[in-house]
Amino acid sequence: MQVIFLEGPLLALDPCALPANLSVVAPDVLAEFLELKRFEHGLKTPCWERKGDGQIRCLPYFSIIGAFEDDVQDLVNILQTFSTVRMGEQQTSSFWRQEDVPFSGYLDSFAATHAAMKDEPRIATMEADPALFAYTAAGLRGKPSKTTLPSLLKAVQPTLKLILVLRSPIDRMYVSYMKHACSGNVAPASPHAPPPPSPHAFHHVAQASIDKLRTCLKATTPRKCAGKHLYDSHGLAHGLYSVYLPEWLDYFNQEEMLILPVEEMERCQVPWPPMQDDTRHILRKFYEPFTEELSFMMDDGRFNWMN
Repeated sequence: MQVIFLEGPLLALDPCALPANLSVVAPDVLAEFLELKRFEHGLKTPCWERKGDGQIRCLPYFSIIGAFEDDVQDLVNILQTFSTVRMGEQQTSSFWRQEDVPFSGYLDSFAATHAAMKDEPRIATMEADPALFAYTAAGLRGKPSKTTLPSLLKAVQPTLKLILVLRSPIDRMYVSYMKHACSGNVAPASPHAPPPPSPHAFHHVAQASIDKLRTCLKATTPRKCAGKHLYDSHGLAHGLYSVYLPEWLDYFNQEEMLILPVEEMERCQVPWPPMQDDTRHILRKFYEPFTEELSFMMDDGRFNWMN
């Protein structure tokens, strides 16, 4: 994406630098950006006035892209205490993962704060999507795509900042399972498993999910397996952080992407029943090479939760 700075923060975009197949994967996004010549001068948040009808359009200044809904919500709650941070009209956004959400509605969600920017130009708009980080392996706008999600986000908003909060993938899978099982959204792994939620039922779910991923990994790459089983492995594939991270780092450098271990945050703890030791053992054995790889990528031992 070619970025041209004019008069300080004024930003102009080259539509020709957008992904070549954008008209196929996201025609509404392409149509909007063909109308965009430059962002409004003097604002921290990227906003512009659309040609023709003069409608104000805004994008998020930064996005929390995952990787677990409770941690993302905790961070949103913290950031919303700052007067210069404004959330879009929706608490969470799934625009980049859903085919039937119009881009105009996505832009309108952030444009609602534009009036306040006249008095406080430092206002930064924020969006949050707990599943966005892992979704890069699944496709774009609800369908498979050769255009990666990070490349598209960087193309349509080259100044975007990202925040990623990671917790132990073992704990992530367990808490996610127990939370959704309690709400009735998780089915037992087999007819022989006791009804959820229970640590024993989770053991069956974990073992079945591990078997599914291991079978896939024997036949193809971790990325393809992650995309294939992102939504049918009870959260196991979501914890393959080292599989997803390289695609994000290809387009967002360390100054543009803040990655935090969840232990750095103060958060509310829900007292779920403890996981069985044998369950933790099989999950540790599965995740160990992936967390070691993540720790190496980050050059930070805090991200190797298996130690």
